[in-house]
Amino acid sequence: MKRISQSIALAHAASIAVFLLSFGTCLAQGAEREKTDSNFEYLRQLADAIKIRPAGGAADVTEFAETTPVLRFGDATRETSDGVIWKIGRNRPLAVVAMEIVHKADHKDVNYEFLCLTEQKFEMVARPGWSWKPSASALTMKPLNGVPAPSLSKQTRLRQLKQLARRFEASEVYVGQNYRLRLMPQPIDQYVVDGRAGLDGAVFAFAHGTNPEVLLLLEATDNGWQFGFARLCGAAPQATFDGRIVWTKPAMDEIVSSWTSPYMGDAYTIDDQRSNLSAPQAK
Repeated sequence: MKRISQSIALAHAASIAVFLLSFGTCLAQGAEREKTDSNFEYLRQLADAIKIRPAGGAADVTEFAETTPVLRFGDATRETSDGVIWKIGRNRPLAVVAMEIVHKADHKDVNYEFLCLTEQKFEMVARPGWSWKPSASALTMKPLNGVPAPSLSKQTRLRQLKQLARRFEASEVYVGQNYRLRLMPQPIDQYVVDGRAGLDGAVFAFAHGTNPEVLLLLEATDNGWQFGFARLCGAAPQATFDGRIVWTKPAMDEIVSSWTSPYMGDAYTIDDQRSNLSAPQAK
């Protein structure tokens, strides 16, 4: 009877220990979620502050009215704790804005990347003194030859999009090293091309870890499939289809960029000492 009582006591103590451990883990996870949610809300406020207006004789910018988060990411190897990609526009993205919270030795920065995917003329003001007026689109769509035509079935077309995306590969040369980028298994955005039923499009991301460096746009057209690439990196990116090079760009330090470039970036230091910005976690 005494042994049984001791066993019950030991089991009870073990249960308490497991409960306390689980409770502590839940508290830690809850605190981390709270920090992450706070980061997102902060980046949401920055996105809400973006103003877009006509430029170069454009009539209006109503097509730019929607700003949608399409991907959240982090990259501990490059000191990024939280990042968001914002899609600007309703169907195919007209522009993309990426934001990252980057941890330095004694401060935190918010890095912005601006990517124009349309020939429409507009001006985007993201912060005081930051007036982006892209003079051209970073995106050139090309026919994808030698592949099956888009199916009449929407479900099959969406499956075709993923199958075709897997035949592309992307890489980047960063600080003298070549990195193969990982294709994220699901598109970060899906849309209807030109608002026409039966013509589906999708945006896929090639990432370093979970940090998107290259975007692939795939679309069904009346004449078959078409594709286009755009950078979200300062490195030198390259893409292949079935092993054949189909797109390449030089590193940004080899290009003269300005606030009229189709791809542009800048950063500012977070000066409000917000203690709820989470630190990057090592992998």
